[in-house]
This record gives sequence, C-alpha cells and structure tokens, in this order.
Amino acid sequence: MKKSNPPAMLHDTKGHKEIYDELTKSGPLKGMESKDMFMLAVAYGFNNKKRKEKKGSREGQITRWDYLKDADLNILRAIAIKESKDLMVIDNNQLIAQIAEDYANGGIEILKKEIYENVEHGSYEKRTEKKLRNLISNVVSKSQKSKIT
Repeated sequence: MKKSNPPAMLHDTKGHKEIYDELTKSGPLKGMESKDMFMLAVAYGFNNKKRKEKKGSREGQITRWDYLKDADLNILRAIAIKESKDLMVIDNNQLIAQIAEDYANGGIEILKKEIYENVEHGSYEKRTEKKLRNLISNVVSKSQKSKIT
C-alpha cells in the first residue's frame, strides 16, 4: 500500500487556537512550542479517552506536520493503530492526522481545566508529577506480573 501524503498543517476546532496561545504565553507551560503543546493535548485526550471530532471547518492551525519529530510521529502512529485496530493505518497519514487532531481537540480542554480550573492542592507541575509516578508504577507492576505468568 502506498503511503498517503501527510497534511501540511494540523488543526483544531475553532476557538481552541486561543487556548493553545494562552497556555504557551502564560502559566506553567509558558514558552512551550506549539508542536509540543499539540502532542501534549493529544496525550491528554488519548489518556482520558476523549476523542472529540471537529465540527465545522478546520480552523485554528496548530502546527506543521513537518515540525513533528520521528518520536512524535511514532506516538501518533501508535495511537492510530490502537484506535483503528488496523496496522495498515501507518500508511495513511491523513487518517493518522485526523485521529491525532480529534484527540488534541478533546485533550486541550482537559489540559486547560487541569491548569486553570483544578481545585486540587498543589501546582500543576506537582499534580502532574504525581500522576506520572502512579502511571509508571502501574506499568512496571503490570510488566512484572506478566513476567511471572
């Protein structure tokens, strides 16, 4: 199967571009590049099972496909394979981009709430560190259990 050409730009729903701009201009994510913010939004959306298809036009250009590194693209491909349950999706860059945009669309809303509306004690960084430690602990625990059986 021939690989499809990737899109030039990755987009999000109208109005979300402002969220990206806000998050990269202030707060704990200040200075983050737009492609990294996009990947973070995809991760948040995927981790929270919040795939939100875009409605209406593809507005809000977030980043260029060409700016993504191989590691970023591999993550997006893995998510697309998991979502589509089809290994051949790795040849369909348009579908990979659509799935990533859908997860970023849901994830950016969660990320904004985590940073600006969360009432838990502690900074965003400390809460995120705690979540990551728990996630890593769970992965290691599952890995050790699978070695035993």
